[in-house]
Amino acid sequence: MQLLTIIKKELYRFFSDRRMLMSAFIPGMIMFMVYAALGQVLNNEVDQKKENYRVYISEDRNDIEKLLCDYDVEYNVGDNIYKAIEDEDYDLYLQYGDGSVDIYYDSSSNNSLYIFELVYQHIYNDAVLISYRYQINEKDITRSKGESYDYIAIMGPYLLAWLIFSSCMGTSLSSIAAEKDRGTIATLLVTPCKRQNIALGKSIAMGIIGIFQSIISFVFTLLSLNLSSRESLSVTSDIFSPINLIAMFFVIIFMTLFYTSVLCLISCLAKDVKEANSYATPVMVLIMIVAIFVSMGSFEFTKFYYAVPIVNNVLVLKDIFKGTIDMNCVILAYLMDVVYIVICTYLLDKALNNECIMFSK
Repeated sequence: MQLLTIIKKELYRFFSDRRMLMSAFIPGMIMFMVYAALGQVLNNEVDQKKENYRVYISEDRNDIEKLLCDYDVEYNVGDNIYKAIEDEDYDLYLQYGDGSVDIYYDSSSNNSLYIFELVYQHIYNDAVLISYRYQINEKDITRSKGESYDYIAIMGPYLLAWLIFSSCMGTSLSSIAAEKDRGTIATLLVTPCKRQNIALGKSIAMGIIGIFQSIISFVFTLLSLNLSSRESLSVTSDIFSPINLIAMFFVIIFMTLFYTSVLCLISCLAKDVKEANSYATPVMVLIMIVAIFVSMGSFEFTKFYYAVPIVNNVLVLKDIFKGTIDMNCVILAYLMDVVYIVICTYLLDKALNNECIMFSK
């Protein structure tokens, strides 16, 4: 009952404050706007490169050839498509069979993705108009998966790590530090409520708020990725697979819960909100540096790094955006997040029981 009272108190403080409630939407909105701007810029770059597209067709097709000519796309007709794929001279390969067409494309290439969408939509519309003329088979022949990645794969993990931490700061830092400012922490600690329940109650409440913020960030991330694909960015179709979406959802949740537990501990160790913010700022800078290094660096990360805090979540996000996800590494990252969250909660309980920390001047 005591635990439930603490949780209700913290949740009411958040959901009854319009400014704090609106702050939960800011990270996702910023990401959406950044991706919208990036999409427009890179879409213009794609439009300027249309003359460089090359398509290989296994047989003469008047409809496809007319479409490619309309878009000034270079094409070649031949009977050895597998050798053409091996030679890597084309952006797209069309293999026509008996009632079917295989479309070979490279999901790590902007050019290949653009011409793939163009040709696929044409063949699909043609099949619908003629009452299912073809069975369309998509064949991803990504040649450089894990090495050649685009702007979204670089910026996505960095932006998410930074924005999620920033959104957690407003609510989590004030969970205990604000009570010290108001002088209500002493009243709370002398009540019959156990300090363990106080620590758990505040951690659980901040976790619930964090999950709420995570869901919002996840929705805006999906909207951003969808916008990116519409703007001809090199966002692989693998990102939208059920496994990748589930992995992304949970890594955002675990990342938020971990950041929340760290910030609650910082809030407890600080004398007031001002000092808590001064402690949290270096942590945010550290997260930004780690996220930039992991997202943009060419260093080869082993499974060991999926157990390192901060690094593990950014690595999982990077793998998801690049389409090179390894479920063993993802599960390891999740488990280690749980371990770190438990450790932070335990330290928070110990800090609440330390009179020198709680009543320091």
